[in-house]
Amino acid sequence: MKKIRLNISRSKLFEILLSPYFLSLVIAIPIILFLPDVFNKYEVKLTKSGSAHKPNSIEQYFDLDFDGYSERVVAFPNAIGLASVQVLDNNDGLIDQWNFKGEYPIIGDRFACADLDADSLMEVYVISISNDTLYIHAFEPLNAGKIIFVNKFLSKIDLYQGKIDVRIGWTEPKDIDGDGFNELIINVHAGFSKQPRGIFIYDAQQDLIKRTAPMAANINRIVCSDLNDDNKLEIFCGCSTLGNIHDSLGIPYSDYSSWLFGFDHQLNLLFDPIEYDAYPSFIHIKEIKSGDRTRIVALFRNKSNSDHASILILIDEKGNTVRKMDIEDNGIEYNFHPTISSISYQGGQYLMMNSDTNETLLLDTTFKVVKTIPVFAMDRILETVDMNQDGKKEFIFRDMKNKIQITDDDLKNSVILPTKLSSSYMNPWSASIKWNGKKLPELFIISNQSIYFYTYQSNPLYYLHYPIWLGIYLILLALIMLIRHIQKIQLQRKIEIENRLNALQLKTIKSQMDPHFMFNALNSISNNILQNEKDIAYKYLIKFSNLLRSLFNKADELTVSIQEELNFVQNYLELEQFRFKNGFSYKIDADPNLDVSTQIPRMLFQLFVENSIKHGIRHRKGHAGEIKISLKKKEKNIIVTIEDNGIGRKEAKSYKDGHGKGLKVIDEMISLYENITGKKVKYQYIDKKDDAGIGSGTVVNIIIEK
Repeated sequence: MKKIRLNISRSKLFEILLSPYFLSLVIAIPIILFLPDVFNKYEVKLTKSGSAHKPNSIEQYFDLDFDGYSERVVAFPNAIGLASVQVLDNNDGLIDQWNFKGEYPIIGDRFACADLDADSLMEVYVISISNDTLYIHAFEPLNAGKIIFVNKFLSKIDLYQGKIDVRIGWTEPKDIDGDGFNELIINVHAGFSKQPRGIFIYDAQQDLIKRTAPMAANINRIVCSDLNDDNKLEIFCGCSTLGNIHDSLGIPYSDYSSWLFGFDHQLNLLFDPIEYDAYPSFIHIKEIKSGDRTRIVALFRNKSNSDHASILILIDEKGNTVRKMDIEDNGIEYNFHPTISSISYQGGQYLMMNSDTNETLLLDTTFKVVKTIPVFAMDRILETVDMNQDGKKEFIFRDMKNKIQITDDDLKNSVILPTKLSSSYMNPWSASIKWNGKKLPELFIISNQSIYFYTYQSNPLYYLHYPIWLGIYLILLALIMLIRHIQKIQLQRKIEIENRLNALQLKTIKSQMDPHFMFNALNSISNNILQNEKDIAYKYLIKFSNLLRSLFNKADELTVSIQEELNFVQNYLELEQFRFKNGFSYKIDADPNLDVSTQIPRMLFQLFVENSIKHGIRHRKGHAGEIKISLKKKEKNIIVTIEDNGIGRKEAKSYKDGHGKGLKVIDEMISLYENITGKKVKYQYIDKKDDAGIGSGTVVNIIIEK
């Protein structure tokens, strides 16, 4: 009883698996998964593209007067190579142009925008190089183009082989000394040149520039944060190795090592710099909340083949290590160039770190992985801003494939911008936000001197993905049901053809085994028995038996081989010879190159041979009749010729001993054969005549496609 239940269960399961409803679902799922990403919850639209406003320019948008509309700041070398700045309004109308002494540094930033005097109008600060000197200039473009100062000395430059090799980086303006006014922080580092290297702070209230003591270290990451709660910011710096200034040159903090620095607001060291003596290597730093305290997290990354471990550390304002983790020992395979960012997420602060090219990790302050984001491998956060004006800030990232991605505030629904970032020393890429009042802001990208404007908004197709998915399923369901219906029709047709074939085969048997032939053959055999010619009678009785056996054994088959058909015809002819007391002779001639295993419609030859005897040879008077059968191969076809010397078809009609059923049977058999095999069979009658024009026989040519 249990086995029966099991069989019923399997049968039901098999029925479910083969049902069109289940099959449609199985096919629909992979189709839906590979659909183009047009049903994302959000989308980016390219609103404008083109070329940079000026050749070899660096361009960014800033809301210089805080009115909700951004202006475009374009820094470029003018016609005579001087450092020039144009400011355009929100509609790209030119406000004015300013030209300054010297040239722009070949590498790095050229300007910064900041409201250091707190008058609700941003100033533009420009760096230029004249001879071997770094200068800083300032003007207020929306205050009648007011020049604040020009040619303010910043630093001398040590030339390398007579050339200047210096790079500039700006950090977001911060109130370093707690006086209520922001200061400008400038990171200057040289390549092959020994100096200047370090941090410069411009205090507009005191019109004073402060700088760190000379160093060999190559500072590339700066974080300003009040770790000791004294309302003044500490400045922490990470470095990378250049390998240009060795200890032997007498400049502290060799750039054959990476260093972690901490400075107070006066740029005095807070602690002895922490050395990471792997070459090449780098140190990335970020601030993060750890409990009720702000800490600095640093990634020490070894890029060499040395045994130095790549580590994450959490430090306080005195450089003390609060927490440390060897990143290779936590079971995660990190990218060869991992980076870190701090991010506010779901009410807490976390550390973002790319583990490989396919995912980003979210770590808490204990360095435990709390979330894996499989969408992309983050390189760094560019902006955190409400791009679609829904009251929530989106994250704008650059990923490890040099693409920009935007996610919602939950780090989901990632949208990839089609623009691939490309830059060079002369033409670096940058991204900024263009504010357009009540209209959607635009993400402005300049890359390889091409510009792109993108908006980020809800995708109207998002809520269509469910009906479209349902539509795909229903279309597949309809298609499968249509295919099954067609298969059912084809099956019914096949059954009908088989029924017709069976009926035809019965017709063939009845029509070909003419009762007169059967009775006459049996009478001739019995007459020989009465005349005591037992051997002859036995011989032909065997032939008659073989003929019947062959006929009935093949009754359910449409085709036979040529050899089988020739054997059948030969038995038939010998019996007919016996019946007609050798009143005719026959000859079968087959091409030796002919493939006699080729399948043909059964009884194809016999039906034509029977017609020759029944309508031609039978009524012939005079000398004996003759039937010739020849088979030849011609190209891909087989040509069969059946020739007799009977009375011809015209005279045979006068005897009225047939109703043409034989030809109807032949035609129907050939038609079925063509429907099932796709191969054609043709035949043609030729009437022979003697010199007097009297019928002297018939020729049938049968052409069989191979």
